[in-house]
Amino acid sequence: MRMDLKWDCFKSPHPRCKWIDGLKYFVYSAHDVNVFAFFSILRLLHSKVVMPDGYVPYAAAIFVELWKNNTDGEPYFRLAYHREPDNAGDTIYTITQEIGPCEGKEFCKLDVYRDIAAKVKPDLEMAKVSKAKAKFVRA
Repeated sequence: MRMDLKWDCFKSPHPRCKWIDGLKYFVYSAHDVNVFAFFSILRLLHSKVVMPDGYVPYAAAIFVELWKNNTDGEPYFRLAYHREPDNAGDTIYTITQEIGPCEGKEFCKLDVYRDIAAKVKPDLEMAKVSKAKAKFVRA
């Protein structure tokens, strides 16, 4: 996970970290179905903020932010969501508190994110998954 690498390099600089040290954000582009799948994994499908109409709007955006807690020195994440431009303006909502294990908090321990990711990570490397999938043909 890229956040783990960023956190490890933040704690103890290493020559292999040079490329990520100055990196402030990393962007992925995805379709609404990918955003829907991500929310499904986080169990946010019934959220009134995320999907009041039961679907992800076409122009939705997700922001997963890595933070350091200055009190305990541990990594935390915050999840923010932008539905789409509308008459109310371009509002970005913090929705971390809607993730069950985050217990209503704006910032959640990174271990929670790691645990969720570990549960849905494929057992095989993606190259092997693709090979296994290629053995099957739609009937």
